[in-house]
Amino acid sequence: MLNKKKFSTSLTSDEKQLAHLHEWEYKQNKDVTVDGKIITAVGSAYVEFATEIMKQLNLFNEAEAKENLQYFKNVTETCDGTLV
Repeated sequence: MLNKKKFSTSLTSDEKQLAHLHEWEYKQNKDVTVDGKIITAVGSAYVEFATEIMKQLNLFNEAEAKENLQYFKNVTETCDGTLV
């Protein structure tokens, strides 16, 4: 499924028993990665993952996505437009 697709994961290529699972050169250092119709995320970014799915389905706009992230992550401040 991830053949030559960019992806995000909490796994690392250092874990020998998992090294064969991915093409590690495509791993992104981001919480959520979208490549075509594939959406991946690190384990701790479950809210961001769900929000990105809603955005891709055109069920959220950017303002709604930001509002939901702020609510579910209990974030009340931003710095240069980025939630902190």
